[in-house]
Amino acid sequence: MFKVLKKYWLIILVATLFISTLGVIAGSTTLGYRANSGTATFVDPASDTDRKVVNESGNDYFVPTKTDAEWNAFVNNLPAGVSLCNSTYLNACGTGGEYNCAGTCIGGTCPAGTYAHYCKECDGSGGFDAIADDNYCDDVNCDTENYYYTSGSPSPTGTNYCYYRDYSDITTNRCEGENNCKETNDCNSYSNDLKATCGTCKYASGACSSCSNYLEGEDTGTCRECDGSGGEQKPADDSSCPVIDCATYSYYYANGSPSVDGTNTLTHCDYGTAVISSNRCDSLGVCKDADDCGGQCVLAASCGVCKKAVDGYSTCQNYTEGTDCNCSTAYDIDKVYIAGFIPSNCTGKCNSSGSCIIK
Repeated sequence: MFKVLKKYWLIILVATLFISTLGVIAGSTTLGYRANSGTATFVDPASDTDRKVVNESGNDYFVPTKTDAEWNAFVNNLPAGVSLCNSTYLNACGTGGEYNCAGTCIGGTCPAGTYAHYCKECDGSGGFDAIADDNYCDDVNCDTENYYYTSGSPSPTGTNYCYYRDYSDITTNRCEGENNCKETNDCNSYSNDLKATCGTCKYASGACSSCSNYLEGEDTGTCRECDGSGGEQKPADDSSCPVIDCATYSYYYANGSPSVDGTNTLTHCDYGTAVISSNRCDSLGVCKDADDCGGQCVLAASCGVCKKAVDGYSTCQNYTEGTDCNCSTAYDIDKVYIAGFIPSNCTGKCNSSGSCIIK
């Protein structure tokens, strides 16, 4: 009977040891894992992500993963020569080798061109070369770097602009160096999109996508100002316009060609005596002038024999005394001749009073 019981307990003991050993070999989180010297072992902790235990010491170690307390105790007290990496962080290298957490191939050889670690490859001489792109690196979304900005200096009569700087996402050449993927601070390829052109009476300011309007009254030139809605209007007055003394614009001018025996006339254009010193803007960009004095032109005099109308004079001017004139229209200061009794071919003389007399 004793032998039967002894045999029975022996079977249970062997089975228990077999199951426990199988759990370690199979990577079960029930007990833990064995990390042999010179290897990289994948482990599956109970409440942590899959990890890779790299053992470059001269000893073999048991890695406990049954409970968080055991696992954390191991992580916080790693033996010398043992390191941890993310399980997807590294792959097998060369012939029979594994990468340690620094990307060095251990336990094997690494030919030139062999992927060694993210963003680098083996150079065949025990070192590494950086590579331009690596699928391990994520695409970089650069939208967070985009912004609006202003170009040019604002002025009521000038032009400046609203732009949007749009950075391109990094989807190729994602490596910045060995073991280094690019991030948002590496976004440097962009386009500048014009959003608004801000001309007269408009301006761009700060992070703008549209123009702002100058306030009403901003000066934009002679008899021009902003209307507050992004356009221009005529102000009532502008100090750059001259003061108009209407009287100085009045003048006389002659009509017709003067002749000692003929008649021409003198016209007077009278612009009054007003002085325009305010409300001097006539229209947008135009100052008032003499036409705004309301002047009118009238006949001032008719200048006949021995008289003539001359520009700028207010009365008829006399021909020079002694100038020949037609005596058929002449009269003597002492006598008045009846028409028909004076020879048609006689010659008179203009006197100093502008009359034709017979000498």
